[in-house]
Amino acid sequence: MSREGIIKYKLYHTKASVRFNELIGQLIHLRQELLKRRFIGVYPKNHPLFPMVGFGNVSMRYGEKGFVITGSQTSNIKELTSKELVLVTYWSIKDNTVYSTGLLEPSSEALTHAAIYECAESAKFVAHGHVVEIWENSEALGLDSTPRDAEYGTPDLAFAIKKLCIKDNRPRIISLNGHDEGIIAWGTSPKQVLKLLDTAFDRLVKIKRTG
Repeated sequence: MSREGIIKYKLYHTKASVRFNELIGQLIHLRQELLKRRFIGVYPKNHPLFPMVGFGNVSMRYGEKGFVITGSQTSNIKELTSKELVLVTYWSIKDNTVYSTGLLEPSSEALTHAAIYECAESAKFVAHGHVVEIWENSEALGLDSTPRDAEYGTPDLAFAIKKLCIKDNRPRIISLNGHDEGIIAWGTSPKQVLKLLDTAFDRLVKIKRTG
């Protein structure tokens, strides 16, 4: 499998196991449900843009100032465990830095998740994945989008998301124009994140029927 994303931020990582509390089960549940929906996964060999490239990551607000996120290159794992999760303890979008602890390095989208936790108190869970149907129809669905020049895993993308989030920090989906097929969603619970995605698909079906 190809790399799901090169880490573009400055990472200060401590490789060590982390003992999470029982709430981590909710994050693992969300990730598994997203895997079933192919929001997270690995592109097939014949994909025209990303053959055998992994995609998607999820996180959960954890403690007073941190969050837990799936580790880098874990999108191909069928049954995720806490060993594939990473604790992010500090970050700076301005300085493009992330501090973390875990057996794996954090997802390359850690700063993107951090931007949402900074500006939306309602964000308890964040999910980033590739859903071409939603991404291509974001305007018809009424979704806000980040600029085309805001590439994945960069401070530019984090600041762009934060700007949209400050404008409206309610749980919702944002389309990532500079990240082909990428979208990001957040909510107060795994159930709400999944409902946002399911509702978007339902609306898309209706739009195509009437279009």
